[in-house]
Amino acid sequence: MLGLLILTTLLLSSNALPQGLTSDEINEFKPIDPAKVEQNTGVVGLVKISDPGSSKSYYTVYTNGVPSHSNIKWPRPEEGRPIYLNVTHQGINIPKTPKLRDSPLMCVPFGLVGVATGGVMIYNAYTPRKNCPIANLVEAFDMCMGHPDPGGGYHYHGHSSCNRMEVCGEESKIFGVALDGIPIYGPFDEQGKQLVQTDLDICGGRIGSDGRYKYHITGDPPFLLNCLRGEIHKDFFKTTNPTKGDFTCTCPLTDQGFPRCFEDQWCEDEDDDGYTVEERLAAEKKWQEWSRKQPKKPATCDFEETEGDFVKCKDTFNETYVKDYRQTYKYSIAKLIGCCPAGEDCGETCNDNSKCYFEQRQGLFLETETGISVVNGAMKGYAVLWVVALFIIF
Repeated sequence: MLGLLILTTLLLSSNALPQGLTSDEINEFKPIDPAKVEQNTGVVGLVKISDPGSSKSYYTVYTNGVPSHSNIKWPRPEEGRPIYLNVTHQGINIPKTPKLRDSPLMCVPFGLVGVATGGVMIYNAYTPRKNCPIANLVEAFDMCMGHPDPGGGYHYHGHSSCNRMEVCGEESKIFGVALDGIPIYGPFDEQGKQLVQTDLDICGGRIGSDGRYKYHITGDPPFLLNCLRGEIHKDFFKTTNPTKGDFTCTCPLTDQGFPRCFEDQWCEDEDDDGYTVEERLAAEKKWQEWSRKQPKKPATCDFEETEGDFVKCKDTFNETYVKDYRQTYKYSIAKLIGCCPAGEDCGETCNDNSKCYFEQRQGLFLETETGISVVNGAMKGYAVLWVVALFIIF
């Protein structure tokens, strides 16, 4: 696993990417049911990718933001979602040929990070709540794992079987495309094995057997796109949404302070009986020493420079690192993304569907710890807010 991550990093550092979306992938961008009238808006969902011509180096992804699959009536104030679902026309320019960054763009936009093949917008994994809980674990969704934002835009924060029903044991198809033009795929690799985050790089992607870099949506946190590997096209900001101001670092604010378990000798694993007090103190001291040596954490990306067809992010950094939470990987059990057994008809969604199969897997999965404050190398407080791997909704 570590070897795969090292190989992926080396390949990515070469800045070579064979191509962006293929013609077959572009053809997958179409309404799930083009005749379905959405009950909240009274219109049908629309999505397409257009090519403005050979003189342009970008495609335009157009969507009216209306789901073309099942949905529920919004608002849902009794579920903490007092928001209406509206038509939200979006035109987003993405590069035809993505350009990989020298280092990942850690400022994942607050909100929109991609568009699903069925036309639904894809948002990052987090909510704006304190301590950065993951949206799929704390917010109200419909049967297709979607909901509207404060502006009425319907979106996903992870996988939706209504957009792409996964077939057990078969390679996933394209699920959507990210803002940097890199395709987003489902969780199953070329051999039909379901991937998890530790199979991927820090951004949630990998190089497949075809030599192309792709993001993958997984069933374990943070589910998708923890950062962006590609540059943003210069014409991206000429479209309807978003704006440069949306590229403020969202959760978890590149909180990489506590190394992943396969890199850290104090992490718990299946052979451990849990931390002793001495081990905990040693781990905290090690983490403090490591954290003080790290570069300052970026607060936003200021797109002021242009290099050819791309805008270059100039990182603006936090002067201090003060947090009351952190993310770390621990050995636990996760319920992965549901799939339909080959030859079965599982209907529209795997949500609460007994026909779908949900793999339970033991491994290293993300959890968030809170009650931590790091100021001048001193750490105070320690508690577990929630163990996300044990409560995955998918």
